[in-house]
Amino acid sequence: YRMIAADGRHVWLRDIVTVIAAHGHPQTLRGVMIDVTGQKELLGELQRSEEKYREIFNGSSDAIFIHDADNGQILDVNQAMLNMYECAYDDALTGDIGKFCKGVSPYTAADAKLKLREAVEQGSHSFEWVARKMSGELFWAEVNLHSTMIGNQPRVLASVRDISARKQTLEQLREAHERLNLLIDRMPIGCILWTPQFTVSMWNPTAERIFGFTAEEALGMEPYGTIVPADVRPVVEPVWKRIIGGDKSAHSVNENMTKQGKTITCEWYNTPMISSSGEIVGAISITWWNWLRTSSLD
Repeated sequence: YRMIAADGRHVWLRDIVTVIAAHGHPQTLRGVMIDVTGQKELLGELQRSEEKYREIFNGSSDAIFIHDADNGQILDVNQAMLNMYECAYDDALTGDIGKFCKGVSPYTAADAKLKLREAVEQGSHSFEWVARKMSGELFWAEVNLHSTMIGNQPRVLASVRDISARKQTLEQLREAHERLNLLIDRMPIGCILWTPQFTVSMWNPTAERIFGFTAEEALGMEPYGTIVPADVRPVVEPVWKRIIGGDKSAHSVNENMTKQGKTITCEWYNTPMISSSGEIVGAISITWWNWLRTSSLD
């Protein structure tokens, strides 16, 4: 109980009392009064520390596991983990870690324990993982493991973030990129991407057939002296300035030359490539060999 000392301080006391009996009847009380103020303050501080730890632990949007560093057993989890894996707290702490894994190599319980061991040996370990909810639904996760000491015991702290949406977006972008590359490779007209320095950054197969340079040869190539003859440069330079200045409809018909030195007439449609911030990061040209004009010149 709590008492007030002579100097006004609040002190916590513990009484240990023994009843002294005579002839079977209680006669007196004999006791010891112990000042436990320091212990109570320490316990209060520990309680506040535990509450603060729990607040931070459960306030994280990432799922957090605390594992025994020796055997991988799950010792504690936060609320985000229960939400992410759709399970109850008791279910999270019972059974093998494998119930939260895909179960197919390289995402088995044995693989998970191996990664925990690597985190203990290296101090930390990060990787992507296919996890399993209690319902059996699989999802992609980004896992960060960190070896630490909690209560003087070796533990592994695992932070798990659901990246299913990100993986899906990346897959969609990859598919869109593949479709775009297929379109560019199959299109019957030349498609050339230019850097702001007017050098080639992409050269499709039709451009190879028109000008004779392979994509490997054309990469980083300047047009002047390669596909633009010296006497045509004064015609091309103003067009390039218009493009790099933001003109989205710079069109020209001019003589070009092939790798073999043949003079051909090509028609060009050009437009600047503009980033999301409004910066011009290059240009794209669509071109084809105007064989009628070239034949008339021949």
